[in-house]
Amino acid sequence: MLYDPWPLAGACMSVVTSVAFACVGRVVERRTVENAGRVANALFATWWYCLAGLGFTSAGFAIAAAFGAADLALHIVLLNAALVVLCVALWALVYYFAYIFSGSTRSLVPLALFYAALYLLFTYLIAAAQPVGVEVARWGSKIVYAHDLSASPLVRPLGLALLGPPAIGAVAYFSLYFKVDDPVQRYRIGVIGGSIAVWFGSSIAASIAGVNDEAWWRPVSSGISGVAAVFVLMAYRPPAWIRARLADAAPG
Repeated sequence: MLYDPWPLAGACMSVVTSVAFACVGRVVERRTVENAGRVANALFATWWYCLAGLGFTSAGFAIAAAFGAADLALHIVLLNAALVVLCVALWALVYYFAYIFSGSTRSLVPLALFYAALYLLFTYLIAAAQPVGVEVARWGSKIVYAHDLSASPLVRPLGLALLGPPAIGAVAYFSLYFKVDDPVQRYRIGVIGGSIAVWFGSSIAASIAGVNDEAWWRPVSSGISGVAAVFVLMAYRPPAWIRARLADAAPG
């Protein structure tokens, strides 16, 4: 028997955005890239696939919540698994931006160590807050803690450490727009860099404003991420009218 219909709406949002993420990952993965750029391109595809996986996991939680399933141990295991996937995804994205901006592969290992450290800090934060139960919320389920997780002085610095590098990387990537002359490259850089910068910028703004847990933020956040995925897909597969304008703008 259906326990709460609202989480099903959250599951639908997660599935729609996850399908968009997976489509972008597939398009990126199939690109022909030479030499060291193959690793960066593969990691950029990994970023989108990881997002798709996180979205489908979130949908599973929401469906379980709709039917009243609230197993704490399972939620903790899946939360830690989701944190691993999230850190891998952000490592992949930030390395992609760093490589495209600098042309160097030297940041691969340092970034991996950085996000591994962030993962350990987040797991410590969760353990220190002492999970005690699971609560069915408007758009899904969430873990309830004995100590207020948001009250920890580590929450916002860790959140900014998690989201800041991708936002900075997207801005740095976007700056290449002013350094290239080819219309196709300028279009792709502008769309990808701008979309991801707005996406992460909105998340950072929500974190600073303290509205991450507000009921209205979930659909807004899903909408922003979904639109960003569509724009990135258009960067690699532009519609006919955009291709025509890019062809007209090409020199010669």
